[in-house]
Amino acid sequence: MSKHPLNKPIPETKRCTQCHKTLPIGRFRSYWDYKQGRESFRGKCFECESKSNSKYARKTLYDLPHDQYELMEKAQAYACKICHTVTKLVVDHDHETGKIRGLLCPNCNSGIGFLKDDPVILAAALDYLTNSGVKHG
Repeated sequence: MSKHPLNKPIPETKRCTQCHKTLPIGRFRSYWDYKQGRESFRGKCFECESKSNSKYARKTLYDLPHDQYELMEKAQAYACKICHTVTKLVVDHDHETGKIRGLLCPNCNSGIGFLKDDPVILAAALDYLTNSGVKHG
């Protein structure tokens, strides 16, 4: 069991309030609970949260039925196609054609969006990071 900044233990597992499965704590979204003064975790696991929050939007915006989304999630092992983080995934699509490219974490989806979905700008960003002289990690 790991410790958090105030030396209160973070549980290794948690029971989802929707599917009632006991899962590793990494399968739950974390947030800072100001009242408790420590990191806390949402009640629903990523899978259940994903099912309840975005089902209507995915169908409306991308004509992506929920069962097809679930197949895409499973095919990607519930991980972002860029950073491979297991988290709640969002639909990434081409803004010109509307075609779905895949599922990404919100950070990676926003990142490529801020870089205008432009491979030239993304390559320039990679070159900048690679040659900045500052080591990552």
